[in-house]
Amino acid sequence: MILVVGDSTFGRINPMPFPDLYIAANTDFAVARYSSDGSLDKSFGVNGKTNTDFGFLSDTGYAVTLQSDGAILVSGSSQIYIGPDVEIRFSTVRYTSDGSLDPTFKSR
Repeated sequence: MILVVGDSTFGRINPMPFPDLYIAANTDFAVARYSSDGSLDKSFGVNGKTNTDFGFLSDTGYAVTLQSDGAILVSGSSQIYIGPDVEIRFSTVRYTSDGSLDPTFKSR
């Protein structure tokens, strides 16, 4: 597997010993899973993709990693209005191996 992260351009490629490819993107946290033959893995998320909108201006995934249990962590930033100003906050989401949000992963 190769993990590719970035916003509208590739930021980093992490070779992994698995036959899939995960790509994280921006605007919302979005992850797509591709099989080793380059086809979208339709068993992941909805038709091969999953998406999380934190409800802020823009959410950008910068890093994605696969955990030993098959769960996927995506970390990045979210822009949020605080009064008239915009602040950037750290954001992390965890998906199960099938692309669903992990209900055991809590936020504060």
